Amino acid sequence: MKKVLASVLAMSMAASMTSMAFAVEATSIKVDDSSKLYKDNDGNLVEVSDKDLTMKPGQTIYVEILPGNEGEEIPSKVANQHKVLLDWSVGKELVESAEITSKKVQDETGKYIYNGADAPHELSESYNSFDELKTAVSGIKVHDPSCEVEDCEEEDHMISLTEEEQNKLLAEFKAETATSYKYLAAIKLKSSYSTKKLDLLGSVKVVKKTSGNHADTPSKDVNAVVGYEGVAADDGMSIDNDFPVVDFEDVEDEIEIQFSNTASFTVNAKGQGKLYLGYSVKPISSVIDQNEDANIDFVSFPANPSFNRMGTLRLFANEGAYVYEMTSKGLKKVDAKYDEDYEAYVLETRTLGSYVISDRELNYTPDSTEGEGDNSSSSGSNSNGGSNSNGGSTGGKPSNPNTGASNMVNVAVALAAVSLVAAGAAGYKKSSK
Repeated sequence: MKKVLASVLAMSMAASMTSMAFAVEATSIKVDDSSKLYKDNDGNLVEVSDKDLTMKPGQTIYVEILPGNEGEEIPSKVANQHKVLLDWSVGKELVESAEITSKKVQDETGKYIYNGADAPHELSESYNSFDELKTAVSGIKVHDPSCEVEDCEEEDHMISLTEEEQNKLLAEFKAETATSYKYLAAIKLKSSYSTKKLDLLGSVKVVKKTSGNHADTPSKDVNAVVGYEGVAADDGMSIDNDFPVVDFEDVEDEIEIQFSNTASFTVNAKGQGKLYLGYSVKPISSVIDQNEDANIDFVSFPANPSFNRMGTLRLFANEGAYVYEMTSKGLKKVDAKYDEDYEAYVLETRTLGSYVISDRELNYTPDSTEGEGDNSSSSGSNSNGGSNSNGGSTGGKPSNPNTGASNMVNVAVALAAVSLVAAGAAGYKKSSK
């Protein structure tokens, strides 16, 4: 019996030690100065420099989260036990919220691949760093075009590429990237129609929800500029929603501003300050739902920009259309005249609002809770500027495909050990009879 029990215990201990060797899960996670920063690029996140973090209102800053024991993946259950803690010295009011999330991220592999038709024979197809590539390009020699024909065979007349030629060749190499899912601290900025650029300066920590002392917790400093890049006003300019802030400083007279093929505004803008002129043609679903038989177009200016002087707004539409302005109380019919030359309805105004154009009269009762699309002001609802943690939620695909594997191994080993003990006990009982 003693030998049987000893064997069972030895096998159980060995199996337990084997299961521990399968995986060592991270039990705590963090951010620190080595954490990378990311921003959205057409649905995928790419790394940005700490020194060049410029953000638009409404965008999200992503900070890479590292596991407490370096090199290990982060299980989702561990991510759920943590939260994001923010400490802003400047710009607290710019931040809406923060949370832990999982996103697809692109990272450069450090390898540069030739992307042109035919690489010069002096170059290889790939380089392991940009410095290595740059050194190779600077070492290329070509014949001096200014030398005499009979002298061009001499090595003395070989010269390096010009700086312009080198830069053109470097541009034909692209950095190879790898895509993976990572856990990130997502810092959501408030939407805004401000014409100013503002600083955001502070630190980000990832801490356990159950912990109260964070003094020694490592942090990542965030130093960003939040705002829109302004463009200079010019007669006949067309507004680009990626650059919605317009500077009228150099305007001395009347100008016409185009809003794609939906509207235009003519105004004397001399002395006019900067304005947010972003616009939207996004449909308002509640208006469409209540008027299903109508063909309706929308154009709205969510910032309701107001000019110093009265101007002429033209809303392009077919003659005979019905024109309304969207108000908090519903649709208000606009007294607009039709201009055949412009093929547009014309009204005089200083302030640009939200307009609805239909091929028939509309009936509309607004919902008291309505705030759809781009027509509602979205300056942000979190008055504490993101100092709340809002952490622990994880969206998207988990970054650890092995999560749960070690748990299954442990369960299997435990069941095996129980079976062995039961078998040993049965054997002992049988032999003692």
